[in-house]
Amino acid sequence: MHTGNALAEELKAHDVRHVFGVPGEQTLALYDALNEEESIKHIVMRDERNLPYAGAAYARVSGKVGVIDATVGPGVAMLPVGLLEALRSTTPLLAIASDVPVEYQPMSDNGAISQGMDQLAFLDPVTKWRSKAWKQDQVIRLARRAFQEATGGVPGPTAVIIPQDVFNEKDAEASDSNSMVRGASGWYPRYRPLPDSAALSAAMHVILQSERPLLVAGGGVLHSGAEEQLRALAERLGIPVATTLTGKGSIREDHPLSLGVLGDLGTLAAKNAAEAADLIVHVGFRSGQNSTFKWTLPSTEQKVIHIDIDPRQPGQFLHCDIPLVGDAAATIEALLEIAQKRGEDRQSLWLEQVSTWKAEWKKQVDQEVASDGIPVLPQRVVGEITQVSNPQDVLVSDASFSSGWAAVYYRIREAGRRVILPRGMAGLGFGLPAAIGAKAALPYQSIFLLAGDGGFAYSLGELITLKEYGLKVISVVLNNRSWGWMEFAAKANFDREYFSLPDVPFAKVAEAMGLNGIRISRPNDLGPALKDAVDSPESSVIEVESAVWEAPLQSYRDIVERQRGALAGALS
Repeated sequence: MHTGNALAEELKAHDVRHVFGVPGEQTLALYDALNEEESIKHIVMRDERNLPYAGAAYARVSGKVGVIDATVGPGVAMLPVGLLEALRSTTPLLAIASDVPVEYQPMSDNGAISQGMDQLAFLDPVTKWRSKAWKQDQVIRLARRAFQEATGGVPGPTAVIIPQDVFNEKDAEASDSNSMVRGASGWYPRYRPLPDSAALSAAMHVILQSERPLLVAGGGVLHSGAEEQLRALAERLGIPVATTLTGKGSIREDHPLSLGVLGDLGTLAAKNAAEAADLIVHVGFRSGQNSTFKWTLPSTEQKVIHIDIDPRQPGQFLHCDIPLVGDAAATIEALLEIAQKRGEDRQSLWLEQVSTWKAEWKKQVDQEVASDGIPVLPQRVVGEITQVSNPQDVLVSDASFSSGWAAVYYRIREAGRRVILPRGMAGLGFGLPAAIGAKAALPYQSIFLLAGDGGFAYSLGELITLKEYGLKVISVVLNNRSWGWMEFAAKANFDREYFSLPDVPFAKVAEAMGLNGIRISRPNDLGPALKDAVDSPESSVIEVESAVWEAPLQSYRDIVERQRGALAGALS
């Protein structure tokens, strides 16, 4: 038994069932062990940059720590963007990294050995916790600590670095610690702290006194599994609910109290309600620029209650009247208990106004989703995905406009993590590897991917991973032959258009890799193609010739309207 075997046993004890990696000679001890471990499936991917994306998506939908591995030097050097995505989106990961043998460390420190680098310093700004094992008996203790750090308090990515000679060392001892404790560390949240009773009572008093309250659910609601508690509190007190991008799914979006996503990439109904509210209750909320309209909401006239497990969040960038530091599910449950004793269902002009805003927004969305325009509108594409998907299915989106289309136009019909967006760093190329991670975690649910042609090309090689491991993902590529967001930004700032892309035949690329591929140019062909993809046992790439001058941001929509007005004036 070598160190790799002992580490595999420790992973198993933490209920790890999948590991995503790219091999190197220095990590072969782990590969040798996982090859013998039937309960853990090791998915070898095509690019280390994609490993944290796959692991993060796996963690978000499974509730477990995502585990990845990479070899020393160039392998580890590819991880930071994905690890930072996990860090900023508070997603638990464990990165297992190899290193040069211990005896070569002085040469590595002086740049005299191939692949050698100071990996601890390199990973410091992109991980919550990291450490290096210098001896065999340190490996298991550090791995256990990494799981505890990844899932304790605010979740995040961790890393354990293991030199090659330590990895390969024989006669490793299996851990004898309590398996129940170890297993608990593989899931999150590990702890559910509560605010003190006085703060909870004060918060409920403010809620009951408010006339126009609004709940804003962030990603912490889904991390905590607090969807049912949130719905119950909203229904009990008659409070409408908006979500952040990462909180999408905290409440089903056909619920009468749901307003959809709040922010620049969001709905007008949520925006109107947030501006008119006299009280905003943030839950699991990191005060990002999108859902606060660049930190202009809440206004100083609005009261704010902020629930978060991270004591640094309430009042960090926005004012906060009552901070409630605790787990989202446990804290909302405590508020609900108080509400059931003291509260009454809210029937007010506020809810009537909110319903009016919601109906007006729905009318606009329905018109866009039904469009028969050519090139195909992205709104129609997302509407068709909604139609063909089941409520429990998951839509993974790439960055840029794709995230906006998914956030605004994909309808959540059952609460839960039904949409996965890259909001920690919002980097292009997230979509396909994240879809792989989601599918590994949810083998019996359909996984859809929405990506632009620019973002999809980043990780095109991972189509091979889908084929190799029989992981079925339905990829829908919005091919407008443009860096869409950049085209709009250039037009807005410099009145120029120079971000066109070549017309890559993504459907043919998919076919060359043994997958289904189809190119769509007419909107009425999209629904049948998606249905065929759902029924097929194989992964599919549906490439849609889509419109360039469409955007999910209202400010960019205004640019298009000005363009159209100018064109109409020139032709008249």
